[in-house]
Amino acid sequence: MNLVDRIKGAGRALIGHNGGPPMERRRDAAYFRGAAASSFLGGMARPALREQSDDIRAAWQLATSHAIDRIQNSGFISGVVDASVASVVGNGLNLAARPERELLGWSEKKAEEWSTKVETRFKVWSSSARECDAGARMTFAQQQIAAYKSYLYFGEILARLPMFRRDQHGGLTKVLLLPPSRLSETATDAFNRTKHGVRMDQYGAALSYIIRMVDQHGYAVDREFQARDADGRQGVVHVFDPMVLGVRGITPLAPVLKVCAQVEQLADATLSATLLQTMFAATIRNNTPGLQAFSGLMTEDEQGQGQDKTMNIDQFVDVRGDWYESAKLNLHQHGRVAHLFPNDELEFHEAKHPSENYDNFAGWLLREIARCAGVTYEEASGDYRGATYSSVRIGTATMWPIVLQRRQNIAGVFCQSIYEAWLGEEIGEGRIEFDNGLDGFLKNKGAACSAWWNGPAAPQADDLKTARADETLLKVGATTLEAVSAKYGRDWRDDMKQRKREKDLALSLGLPDPHKPVEERAAEFKRSEQGADDDKTDNPSFTPDN
Repeated sequence: MNLVDRIKGAGRALIGHNGGPPMERRRDAAYFRGAAASSFLGGMARPALREQSDDIRAAWQLATSHAIDRIQNSGFISGVVDASVASVVGNGLNLAARPERELLGWSEKKAEEWSTKVETRFKVWSSSARECDAGARMTFAQQQIAAYKSYLYFGEILARLPMFRRDQHGGLTKVLLLPPSRLSETATDAFNRTKHGVRMDQYGAALSYIIRMVDQHGYAVDREFQARDADGRQGVVHVFDPMVLGVRGITPLAPVLKVCAQVEQLADATLSATLLQTMFAATIRNNTPGLQAFSGLMTEDEQGQGQDKTMNIDQFVDVRGDWYESAKLNLHQHGRVAHLFPNDELEFHEAKHPSENYDNFAGWLLREIARCAGVTYEEASGDYRGATYSSVRIGTATMWPIVLQRRQNIAGVFCQSIYEAWLGEEIGEGRIEFDNGLDGFLKNKGAACSAWWNGPAAPQADDLKTARADETLLKVGATTLEAVSAKYGRDWRDDMKQRKREKDLALSLGLPDPHKPVEERAAEFKRSEQGADDDKTDNPSFTPDN
């Protein structure tokens, strides 16, 4: 066999008898490969793979009802909700208008003056319940709190923005908060584009909402409201957690509803065990060996009355009963000496329960609930045992991005939608000037409505250390006054204006500038004192008596 034949033979051996690829075992490139993983996952439930919107539709009503029940009947869950509201919304988010002046062609001075006027007018409108609330019950800050609670309860915020004038010189824009349960679950159409009470276009954008309302006769009827009018003004505000092809939201407490039930069961079981430990049982045990010893307590006549064991036992019980009837053993009398029957022993039995692990186990359950709600365990429970400055700081730093995310994507979106509708009305009514009026605003709506919504500052374990850290970052240029003020829930422009007013007032009263660094004020004071001493030395007529 020559070299060519050998090469051809080796090639046939590699290819195989049918001319295909080499005959070797192929390994599947898949997750959960291996006997151990297959055995472990094989014993688990196999959940169906569905779109998230379908899962929400199937579980929305049950999850919402359970979440509301837990919040209303659990002090801890109610406290978690209050802590989350305080962190995200606080006393209400404050508007900081930031129009994109470069896109609008405005000077910095014009943008500053326009923003100041807008913020002032919005503050006046939002502070009046008759102006901002369709029901004339809540200010805008209170509406924000109620809206965010609706998000925690239902997983979404639903509001209408009707336009009507309550007072002769008042505005038109009003906010009507509605429970998301009002969205119709039965409305359908021929193209299957109406889901959960939301009618959508082919891309999933909301066109209208079918909401159950109460008519003038008190009957519940489904009414359809347009999502936006021809000018793009929102008529319905619907806010929920962002998701792919999302139609409705679900309460963020849904993953821990089972844990909430476990906490209640653990608390009830521990309470029952604790109550049982306050009770005791007492028994009397006789140490007389065997039934033969019973005869020693009987007379010869009594022994001759019967030969069976049952008779002997009955007689023994009668004798012991007569004994204790005369001895009057009473466990309720304090300090009494009990005379027991011969060979009897009084034993006390106490209920036992391994409750020493309750604190640790309950703590982990409560931590899971607090984590899902976006607050720290210490903040939700008020339990700071074992907490240190470092642990509190790292806990706050870990949770704070969740607070900012919900502030921006939930509460901020709600506020921004209402602000845009209000600003369009103000410009259309001529109360706020804009280039080319309402038409100019509609053409540049995005640039004109750009704004920040400032909320409560992040909680600090040590304010002095935090202030020093901010001061250091400002000195090295790693942050700005705007960023520092925003971290404390304030607008840096308002702070600068207030500082100028305070400085001018202090100087007019002959007082030092209160905003100068302490070192500079101490140096000025030292120089003034040194100057006074020099004047006294240069004056020969000066005496201490003068």
